[in-house]
Amino acid sequence: MNNSTVDYKSIPPNYPEWILMIVWSISIFITSLIGNTVVLLATLRYNAIKLDEISVVLIRNIAVADLGVAIYVVSTLPGIITKKYPYSDFFCTFSKIWLYSCLMTEVVLVAALSISKLLWILKPLQALSRSKKNGRIIGLLIWLVIVCFATATTISRESANDNWTFFESSLYQCSRQNLNKSSGILFKSIVMSFNAVPQVVITVATVWLLALVSKAGKIHRQGLVTILLVCALFFISHAPYGCLYQIMKLFVKADWMSVFYMWSYYIVYLNYAANPFLYYASIDSFQRFVKQRVLKIELLSSSERSTSHSRASNMRLGSLARSKDLTQYSVLRRARPSVRE
Repeated sequence: MNNSTVDYKSIPPNYPEWILMIVWSISIFITSLIGNTVVLLATLRYNAIKLDEISVVLIRNIAVADLGVAIYVVSTLPGIITKKYPYSDFFCTFSKIWLYSCLMTEVVLVAALSISKLLWILKPLQALSRSKKNGRIIGLLIWLVIVCFATATTISRESANDNWTFFESSLYQCSRQNLNKSSGILFKSIVMSFNAVPQVVITVATVWLLALVSKAGKIHRQGLVTILLVCALFFISHAPYGCLYQIMKLFVKADWMSVFYMWSYYIVYLNYAANPFLYYASIDSFQRFVKQRVLKIELLSSSERSTSHSRASNMRLGSLARSKDLTQYSVLRRARPSVRE
């Protein structure tokens, strides 16, 4: 594997950064594995996410994409720990197809989720005609298109450059060469458009949804908040990496650029581990499911809480009455003349 890299990619992390890189990768894998497995269980078996059917199907597909990224993250741990690439070039190629398929699929799914909620609010009568079957078809088409696109672009890059993969010292991961001047204009335009269009859609839809939050009814507000949180997490986790490629031409030889590059790459993983926490914070039905089924916390209904509260109040009143009776008894006892007297 060719080890030649540009300046900011050739500087390896120091020892504390290396340890933090390992801890971060393990934490992302465990969190994503547990959280997204719970999401799949909640949507497939228990119907515990009470949103419109299209949103539930898209959230399920997002969880699958998140798990795909988690599998990639755990596969990079041997290279990070040993500080050398332990796999073959073929595995590097396959892992990049896997990773970018999951990354790009999630971006398109988040865009589809935003559009779906917009249409549900703006055209509710038409939205009622859509079912889970429509959501499954949308999810399947997105996966097929993205996997085919990632595979095609990877194969075309590999055929154009024999040494198109290399081991990045700053990440301790297999990487691929960026598009260079020899790449066709049409090819570069297609790749850039395919990456940019979903992000533009997410941005426009997020602004539109923000304008609709105050106007949405109680039924739609919970779904709106969930989607806005998912979009906000997407922007926060991807912003450093996006900023990197805007400023790397100006500061490509700066010492801090290698550190910024490394952590802008790893912070993207946060987007694929934190989604279940957003669902827990914004969807009441999913929160109840986690507490009852996963954490085994007994939750009382409103009537049961009222009954329990009244029982507790009666017990407190009875206790106060008994203590009052005892006080009066002791006062009378002291006031009563002694037998001996």
